[in-house]
Amino acid sequence: MPKTMTEDVSNVIVQALSRGLSRGQISGVVGVSKRAITRINTNMRKHGTPKAPPSGAKLGRPAKLTSAQAQVGLKCCFA
Repeated sequence: MPKTMTEDVSNVIVQALSRGLSRGQISGVVGVSKRAITRINTNMRKHGTPKAPPSGAKLGRPAKLTSAQAQVGLKCCFA
């Protein structure tokens, strides 16, 4: 699993991009991939921050029971 990029490294990349340096130059100095620099540049254009905001999508496996089924089950057990 890749290492998490620190906030300091992200800030250096943002500053280098604002100065007009190429992805190859930045990746050689900072030690990150060109793809990571492209991702940060895209996030800066779209969201204004080096990291994209959370998607808000529910993660994990969906529940087997719906809320209506759960209510019926509770009524049966505690009636």
